[in-house]
Amino acid sequence: VTGGAGAIGSAIAKEFHAAGAEIMLVDKNAEHLQRVKSQIDPKISILQIDVTQPGAPSRIIEAVTKIYGGVDILISNAGSAQQSSIINMDQQLLRDSFELNFFAHFALGQEVLKAFRKQAIDGQILFNVSKQAVNPGQNFGAYGLPKSSLFFLVRQMALESGCHGVRV
Repeated sequence: VTGGAGAIGSAIAKEFHAAGAEIMLVDKNAEHLQRVKSQIDPKISILQIDVTQPGAPSRIIEAVTKIYGGVDILISNAGSAQQSSIINMDQQLLRDSFELNFFAHFALGQEVLKAFRKQAIDGQILFNVSKQAVNPGQNFGAYGLPKSSLFFLVRQMALESGCHGVRV
């Protein structure tokens, strides 16, 4: 679960853990990761990493594989809702938002698809797309633009991976 130390990520992790899943929480905030781990179960795994950094996807898959022997489900949840009107939007704000809210999901999704094929198993990828992708809100363009691209990515990955038993 990326963004596992946040409100949505920790709630997802709690539900999956309660259903018997083995969980790895991934987040860039080590202190918050420890707090969520102690709230859910001291035995769950955590990985402190910034998902926007080069090499992060392969490091995440390596860590999951080392601990659990492989990956079955990716819950790609990391994100942040940057705000600005379109007319006043700084291009760096938009670029940073795309890095976190689209490119990090894209890169991790690619890496997980490769892991599924290597493991010769079906798998599942869940992306937190946000309602912003289909129902834009005032001054949320910097968030909605990458989220709408992520929504398209979900559909494209599902189209290309369904024949391999992967649900997206």
